[in-house]
Amino acid sequence: KSLQKAIDLYPKFAEAWLRLGDLEQRRKNIEGAMAGYQQAINADPNFPLPYLRMAFLSAVTSNWEQTRKLTDRLISLDPVSFPLAYFYNAVAEFNLNNMARAETSALRAENLDSLHSEPRIELLLATIYKAKGAPALAADHYRAYLKLVPDGPLNERVKSDLAKTE
Repeated sequence: KSLQKAIDLYPKFAEAWLRLGDLEQRRKNIEGAMAGYQQAINADPNFPLPYLRMAFLSAVTSNWEQTRKLTDRLISLDPVSFPLAYFYNAVAEFNLNNMARAETSALRAENLDSLHSEPRIELLLATIYKAKGAPALAADHYRAYLKLVPDGPLNERVKSDLAKTE
């Protein structure tokens, strides 16, 4: 109610639109979340967070072209603060069969994620290298993931993939 009141008083309040989108996302209303994020972008096209949120939802719904466009825009706005922008961009490029661009974005994500807060980057790089026919590099990234997430829910599958790759 407070967000809606703020938006009614000031329709260009991008942060309020973002938070409204976040609420809809928590309610699992993807369309409502996307609409809120788009309104945030309309209110302030240079506000990076709605692009990131929309890119995530686009990736979840396998809308790879939209994911690529959103992450390209986010990266152009801020090329250093959002490693996840490069991660989602790499996932999109991979699914659009652009392996060179997927690799470049994934490596940039890995480089920016100095705290290793997103270990899935390692799995993505392993998948990219496996697809490119570079099993030694793929194995290195599977091992890096297992080191980062020693008790992760994907570890059995990752260990199996590593064994097949080796």
